[in-house]
Amino acid sequence: MNTPQDIKNWYLRDSFNSTNLETKQITYQIACSISPPLIQSLMLKQQPEQTYLGANLKINVALDGKVENNENFLVVYTYQKNQSKHLYLAGRVDYKLKNIIIKDYLDYVNSQNYYALAIDQTNFDTSIIQNTQAVKREQSVLNQTTYFETKDFVNTYKSIVDFLTMKTRTRYFTTIFAGINQYNPTPAQEIEFLSRTPSTLFFADEMEAKIASGKVCIRC
Repeated sequence: MNTPQDIKNWYLRDSFNSTNLETKQITYQIACSISPPLIQSLMLKQQPEQTYLGANLKINVALDGKVENNENFLVVYTYQKNQSKHLYLAGRVDYKLKNIIIKDYLDYVNSQNYYALAIDQTNFDTSIIQNTQAVKREQSVLNQTTYFETKDFVNTYKSIVDFLTMKTRTRYFTTIFAGINQYNPTPAQEIEFLSRTPSTLFFADEMEAKIASGKVCIRC
């Protein structure tokens, strides 16, 4: 990313509410706040130069309509300034949440209010790790993601590349499952714009202003 506005534009492409044509899931994203102690503990997992920017609550809605079957994620955004190359390194980490049911998320989907997410690290499913870096190349904006999951004692590693626009996310996979290299159809998934949670627009503006001013963090 070359400028704070590049990071804002990447975030806007990364955070819209969407429908996944392959998995037939709906995903909602809501800007959220978490406690300062949790922020501090999460930042210990980042490089020392990384700065906390804020977080989204991401909810994958189950097709059966049962809230207890939804998948909930805390999405943590960070960045650092690369002084030697005069650019910004930005990205996010997705933490899958456990032992938590969020029933009131639809109250926030059309709201400017941030969701106050009362969790700690005991709510994190540590069998899943997903780290994403934002990439800009000429006019293209991408996500480059490393994904690891252990399920039933079987390890899965995925490399995920998303081509992002304001209305679509086109996803490509390569996979190692149980030690076997696998190819995937290309593209593997087409993810389409559904709506935009108003709080994410406020977060995007806040993010750009704070990075441009050089302030240390947002809502921490």
